[in-house]
This record gives sequence, C-alpha cells and structure tokens, in this order.
Amino acid sequence: MPTYLTPGVYFERPRQREQLLPQRTDVAGLVGLAERGPLHSPQRLTGWREFQQLYGGFLPYAHLAYAVRAFFENGGAACFIVRVAHRASARRAEVMIPDPSGGPDLWACRAIDEGTWGNELAISLQAAHLGATRHVPLPALPPDRLAVANIAGLEPGSWVRLSQPGAGPPAVRRVTQVDPLLGLLTLHPTLAGSGLDPAAKDRPISMESLEFTLLVWQEDQVAERFAALAPDPAHPRYAPLVVNEGSRLIRLEASAPPGLPPLPWRGPLASGANGLRDLDIYDLVGAPEGEPPLGLAALAREDEVGLLAIPDLAMRPEPPPPVKRKPPAPSDPCALGAPWQRYALAGRVVDGEAHLPLPGVKVSDGLREAVTDALGRFALADLPPGSLDLLLTLPGYAELACRATVKEPSPQDLGDLALAPIDLPPALDEADIAYGQQAMIAQCEALRDRFALLDPPLTAQGEHLDPSGILAWRARFDTPFAALYYPWLRARDPLAPAAPQGRLVPPSGHVAGAYAATDLAAGVHRPAANRALAFADDVAVPVDDALHGLLNPQGVNAIRALPGRGIRILGARTLSSEPAWRYVNVRRLMSMLEEALRDGLQWAVFEPNDDQLRLGVRLGISALLDRLWREGAFLGDSPEAAYRVRCDAATTPPEAQANGRLIAEIGVAPTVPYEFVVLRLGLTADELRISEV
Repeated sequence: MPTYLTPGVYFERPRQREQLLPQRTDVAGLVGLAERGPLHSPQRLTGWREFQQLYGGFLPYAHLAYAVRAFFENGGAACFIVRVAHRASARRAEVMIPDPSGGPDLWACRAIDEGTWGNELAISLQAAHLGATRHVPLPALPPDRLAVANIAGLEPGSWVRLSQPGAGPPAVRRVTQVDPLLGLLTLHPTLAGSGLDPAAKDRPISMESLEFTLLVWQEDQVAERFAALAPDPAHPRYAPLVVNEGSRLIRLEASAPPGLPPLPWRGPLASGANGLRDLDIYDLVGAPEGEPPLGLAALAREDEVGLLAIPDLAMRPEPPPPVKRKPPAPSDPCALGAPWQRYALAGRVVDGEAHLPLPGVKVSDGLREAVTDALGRFALADLPPGSLDLLLTLPGYAELACRATVKEPSPQDLGDLALAPIDLPPALDEADIAYGQQAMIAQCEALRDRFALLDPPLTAQGEHLDPSGILAWRARFDTPFAALYYPWLRARDPLAPAAPQGRLVPPSGHVAGAYAATDLAAGVHRPAANRALAFADDVAVPVDDALHGLLNPQGVNAIRALPGRGIRILGARTLSSEPAWRYVNVRRLMSMLEEALRDGLQWAVFEPNDDQLRLGVRLGISALLDRLWREGAFLGDSPEAAYRVRCDAATTPPEAQANGRLIAEIGVAPTVPYEFVVLRLGLTADELRISEV
C-alpha cells in the first residue's frame, strides 16, 4: 500500500485479475464444396440464410450445404465454413470493359468468387450526369480556369463535356480543382486550342459532368445498381471504389489509365470455373507444408472452433443423367418436291476448354449415329435434305444439341463443335479418406481444443459399409479426440422434393448440431446422445439391437430409427482404447477445462513466484471447478469429493521456483453417461418395488 504524506483525496485502482470462465465449445468448423463463396478462408455464420447468401444453395454432387442445414436445424448457433476447390484451376468469371477510343481495356469486372456461378452475371453501363451548368464570362482568366454559374455535382476528378454554339464538336476535360467561393473550375488540359471561347457573352458554354450507372444482372434480373459512378480515381465516387465497397457479386479493377467507358454498353461475364475436376485430398485438408493453409488447415487459426467435420470427404459424385429427348421426326423428301439424294454432314468435336479433339463422341440425328475418330472427326451420310437436329454426347461432358441444314448433295462441313466438360470432383479412395480423417485427428490432438466427427466412407461401388466394413474402418484410429457415427442418414432433398426416399447424407452435420445444442442447453459435460435428429427421415442402414451391441463396445456410435421416437444418436464413445477416455463428454470437458485455464491464467506469467501468487492461482482454479461442479460436470456430493486443487510450496519446490516454474495439481471426477440402466424388479407381500442397480 502506498504511503500518503500530503492530505487530500486519492484514488486507488484495485488490481484486476481475469476470472476463469468456461469456454465455448459449440462452434463447429465444416469444410467442403459450395457453389460460390471465398476459397480456403473460414467465414463465421450464425444461420442457414447466411450460408445461402454467401455460399449459394444445395449441390447434387456435394454434402456441405446439407450438413450446414442439418447443423442449424438441430440446434447449432454458429459455425465456420471453409469452401474448398483446386486453387490452380478455379477461376472467377470476368468481362473486360473496353476503351471506346480503341486503347487498352479500361477495367476488368470479375465475379467476387471463383466458380461457374459467375457466368450467369452480366453488367451494363448507362450514361448519367451529376452536374450541369453554364459558364460565366469573366475577364482575364487563365486558359485552364473557367467560371461557372453552379458547381453542384462537380468535384475534383469530374470529367465534363463542354459545348458552345458555333464552336465545333464538344470537348471533354478533367476537373482538377473546384473553388466553391468564386465558382471557378481548374481544367486539364486547358481550353487553348479547343475552339471554345470563354469570353463570348452571347454564346455561353454548356457543361455537364460525365458519370455512368452500372447495373449487375443475374439471371436476366437486376441484382445490384450503382448510380453516378466516375471514371477518375480522384473523384469521391470513383467506380472501382464504390462498386467494390458495396457489391456482393462483382469486383471492378482498373487495367489502364482512367478513361470514359462506352455508353451505353453491356457485357456478360464468362470463363468462370469451379476448380473441381483437379480436386485432391490436399485441397480438403491442406498440404503437409502448404502455404497458405488450405481447407482444414485454415481452421487451425480459428480459436473459437470446437468441432470439426468434413462431410465431403465421403462424396461419390455422379454425372447428371442424360436428358431424355424425343427423337426428331425424319424429313420427308417427297414433301420437299425433290428426288432422294445422298446428302452428308461432317464436322469436328473439340473440348470446350482445352480446344483439343475429342474421340468417342456420339453424334446422332435420332435415326443415324456416328462416332468421332481419334482426330475428333465425324461424318453422317444418307441424310435427307432439310434441317436436322443433332445431339452430341460423351461421358464427362454436357450434351450439345444443335441444328444443321442440309442444302447440297456434296458433304457439308459444320466446322468445330465444342463440348463443355462437366466440372465434377473426383471420388476419393479409402486411402485419401483415411488420410483426411487422420488430418482432422492430428489437428485436434495438436490444438487440444476441438473434437473431430468422422463419417463412415462408402465402398468403391458407392455402397454403405456392412458391419465388418465399419469395424475395419474404426480399427484404423485410436484417439480420444474423435468419434465415428454410423450409418448415413436420409434427408429430404430440396433439389428433388418428389424423390420418395430423399437424399443420402453423411451424419456429421446432424451430429455437430446435436453437440452444439447440448452444449448450449446443458454444458459440454452432457453427452449429445439420445437426441432426436431434425432434417432426417430415416437411416441408410437399419441398426437393430444385435448390430448395436456389436458396434457400441468397439466405439462406433450408432444412429437408429426408433418407432415413435424418431432418428436418434445412441452412442457417446470416442475412438480411444484407453478406458479413461472412453466417453466423448469426458474428453471434451477436459479440453474445455484446459483451454479455460490456459486463457484465464495468462495474468500469472511474470508475476512474483510467491505465496500470494500461488494462492491467487489456487482460488481462481477452485472457483472455476466449483462452478462446473454445481452445473453437474463432476461427480461427488461435495466439492472435496468432486475436485481438488493444490498449488503451494509442495507442488512448486525450490528447484522449480529457481527455473521460473509454477506448478498446480488438479484432480477432477467427471461424470460419465449411463449407457446401461438396469432395473431390479421385486415383489413383496403387499407392493411392487422397482429400483436401479
């Protein structure tokens, strides 16, 4: 305590120490494929609508959107999403805005994120004017100055069009300075040689500012509008500055010195790519020495994450089914008033992206069929004259329908026909899936503040694992930082609402939502088991009592469809072989406790290692443990039976103090779930008694 010598009023600020508080454990981190959104950059979301706005909707070949929907419908409150793709092949759709004078393109307009979704965008430019006025003739003004009647709408950086009766074509100048008191504009370049005469009182110079309005079109509807944009960087409404700050769809980047774009003008964005065909396991979980971190590795920087799931590890994407088209009716040569002749068509089919020949393409008009050779060439003979509808098909490519007109008996060459490749991700094999799940476990073990939720893979044929298969998969792992849930679930599919059986989805998104809801309602010490799952209609593989009894002792948590009780998680075991870490809630409780102590005891670093410090540490830890005990996290009828804390001279001997160490010993008795409730039935002379054993 300080010594006060001078009479007066003094303020003493008590020393504040951080209170040890339980840490949040309900925030999930999910990694997978999405229609759009930032690549390999975790984004925090608090609802399904936020996911739709940022990442788009459901995809037929990916599970991430279904997992996020399941997470929030089952009680999740917040999650981090990482969209993945092959960075080298994913591209943003773009269009270049030209210079009407023939110079280099003025701006590059690109979709905000990579993906083919950007190919549905277009932009249009329309003329606009912020200011319009007339000049005021003043004597003795230099050639770069012009007095005007009104400066409203004129800023430094404004481009203006000047016109004067009898002075020839209008002149365009740039405003460099505005004097609001005198109403003077400084122009660049000067008016010398422009044919304009500022001294002419009977021929006023008309002036209007040159701005434009940019419209962003999505699916032929105006999605965004940016009015009164300026082409000059010195203007407060410089186009890239305003658009990039307010648009959720595009980014505008200057590619040449400032210039006025063509007005009006419209252009579609093109060349966007999802980057899925080259996707590999390292895009999902990150390369061992990868920089910057990709996929799962990007989540390592988010301290708030407490759960990990990668639902798209187990995807088996299939190309969309071919469109069933009605064969066109053959042409009737008699109706054409001409005798039958042997007409023919020829052409070449190429890859729409690589522009290389495509062999094996089927070309059909409904009656005749040809297949392209090694050079991509095909020929259809014995054709009737007139119009023919051709259909080109090749696995892995989108169908192409085109119309050809046969006019002459000599073979007609259609030129190059381009097939667009279907951008689907490859199915990962068992080795890649095991590597990805082991990477999840490795991150959890290294950071010790999160827990991995593993999905069972499908077989190479796309079938679900049988009991021996799931047990063999479980045997690959031995860790208390992960849990495996079986089987997959059936959920209603918004992409196919009429499908009677719904869509098969991995369970990790549903399970993560159940974890989060339990953590928020009761605490991390409560296992997320025996909870009915929302956004689930059935299980992919029925689990009966016999199969459940086989899976549970091996650490495979079963999800069962119970008549009258819905779809429920009936397991709470980790993948650890150590009995002490058998249950999920025990491991997650200890992880939360470690994180709370790590964050809440930072104040103790560099403090004097004396009895007062040890007392403060002991009291802080005891307060946290007492709170958890009162919430039901620990066994025992009293604090002494539930936990113990030692931090004194015995735990920190002189040699430890000499090395700058402070050691506290903590013991807790965490609660474990009742997996088997045994009731004893007894009949006495006058009553029936039921008691728990």
